[in-house]
Amino acid sequence: MEAALIGAGNMGANHARVLLNRTDTHMLHVCDPNSSRLQALPCDPRLRGYLDIDSLLANSSRLEFAVVAVPTEYHYQVARRLLEC
Repeated sequence: MEAALIGAGNMGANHARVLLNRTDTHMLHVCDPNSSRLQALPCDPRLRGYLDIDSLLANSSRLEFAVVAVPTEYHYQVARRLLEC
C-alpha cells in the first residue's frame, strides 16, 4: 500500500508506527509543517516527509488511502484538499 499521513504530532506518530509495522505498507508519505516532528519519526526507507500537502501530493505516485491526524479544526480543509487530487 502507498499511504499518506497528514500530521506527525502525538497521534500522527502513533499512526506512523502502526503503518510502518505493517508488511503491506511499501511507502508512507508524511506531511507536517513542523520539520522537527518529521525528524522525530522512525528512520525507515519507506517513509518520505513533506512540509506541505502540495509537495506530498506532487511526489506520491499512487496513494491508496490517507490518515488525517491534524487538530479537528483542520480536518475539513485537509480532507477536501486530499479529495481534490
